[in-house]
Amino acid sequence: MKLSKIQCLVSSIALLGVLAGCGPRDTNSTPTGPVTVTFWHTFGKTTQDYLANVIEDFEELVYENEGVEVNVEANYRGNYDEVENFIINGFGTGSYPNIAVAYPDNVANYLYQANEGTVVNLEDYFNDEEIGFGKQTWLGDSVGGFAYDESDFIPAFIAESRMYQEDGAYSIPFMKSSEVMFYNKGAFYRAMALYQPDGVNVESDEAMDAWLNSISWDELMGLGQFIVDHKADILTSCEEPVYYDSDSNLFITKMVQNNIPYSEIGDNGMGVIGFESGENRTKAEAEIQSLADAYRSGVFTTKALEGEYGSNAFVEQKTIFSIGSSGGTGYNIPTSDAFEVGICKVPGDSEEPAYVTQGPTLTLLKTQGADADRRTHYAWEFVKYITNPDVNARICVLGSEGYVPVRTSAYESAVYQQFMNDTNDPYVQTSSILQNDIDGNYITTPVFVGSAALRDQVGTILSAVITQNQSVTSAFDSAINNAKQQFH
Repeated sequence: MKLSKIQCLVSSIALLGVLAGCGPRDTNSTPTGPVTVTFWHTFGKTTQDYLANVIEDFEELVYENEGVEVNVEANYRGNYDEVENFIINGFGTGSYPNIAVAYPDNVANYLYQANEGTVVNLEDYFNDEEIGFGKQTWLGDSVGGFAYDESDFIPAFIAESRMYQEDGAYSIPFMKSSEVMFYNKGAFYRAMALYQPDGVNVESDEAMDAWLNSISWDELMGLGQFIVDHKADILTSCEEPVYYDSDSNLFITKMVQNNIPYSEIGDNGMGVIGFESGENRTKAEAEIQSLADAYRSGVFTTKALEGEYGSNAFVEQKTIFSIGSSGGTGYNIPTSDAFEVGICKVPGDSEEPAYVTQGPTLTLLKTQGADADRRTHYAWEFVKYITNPDVNARICVLGSEGYVPVRTSAYESAVYQQFMNDTNDPYVQTSSILQNDIDGNYITTPVFVGSAALRDQVGTILSAVITQNQSVTSAFDSAINNAKQQFH
């Protein structure tokens, strides 16, 4: 439903006429012969189909303005881990792409595994006098004399580019998501009519929605306990009121929101675990113990504990509050319209809570061969094109569900502003939460060899306590030791 609506919208805007105009040809660059740029990605069919149109536009623009035949070959290579495995295995044979979709953790491993210079330092390109940000109008770098330079990126998103073990910028954000809370409005309103928190008009849906969007994590747990105690009057099919998808995100969020150091890069370039010992360890263990207590009270559970995404339980009305990625918005909408879905920010542990940032980033890899420099050059131009404000907005509107653009100007573009007009669309509601409620308060963590292992291991701690009957201290010890084995 969303796709057809936006396709009609884009046809009315005539697909970016401002970018299709004839900009000045780059007379300083006179390459000859066609050049192929390979792009390995993780996208599903919807994004792939739209990306094909973007590639065609880019190839035409390069030919019109530089007289060069560029062929961008986009290939689906599986999930993020599968792409990483293909690339690392290909470093020895030269079989790897010019552009890859990645998480920053993947890029950190490329920096460690590849020869020096293979992972392109984008710092050299960001401010280049001829092809840096804002220098090529025909690529959508500037409109009306205003250059869309690096400062146009959302600060937390572009900061990821430089959070590696080596100095420089080795990735660029493409689309982003964060965590939001989906809730069953009918069940929530019935609970509120009985719960009646102070100062809330429980006869007003708007007042109850506003209260939910402003409460703390402890207040959510309190409401959850009330629902457990009065389930027969609220939602008999409810098994646990609160369901959290990502144990890893939950752990990291708990650390950051409670001022407990999570990780950093030491002077020797290796990762350092901030909660490994001392007072920080004591505080971190207390957070996990609190979650374990909530689970044992029947208030709270996670994907790792249940073996499936919370969205499944949510649409089956086995839970009332489903916390997961905005990129999974569609999975939380019941196909039968069995109940009305509300969306709000996730209750936090501080007055201005921060939230984990997710979503694809792009990295450039310098391939082998005589045309390596040319392939890198046009790979950079393509990355600039798909992250310029208008194209980036269109990809997020047409090619993805629940992801938001990475540039401030993309939110201000005509296509994105018109998309945001339909306030009943759940994807619009999700985007509004990220823009207006989270409002840039994102968590970014240092990236190093082993940071992915640390993230995976902290996601096992709660499960080990619950399902393996380990003590909290023992579960922490195991996770920390397993993670540190991967540090280099």
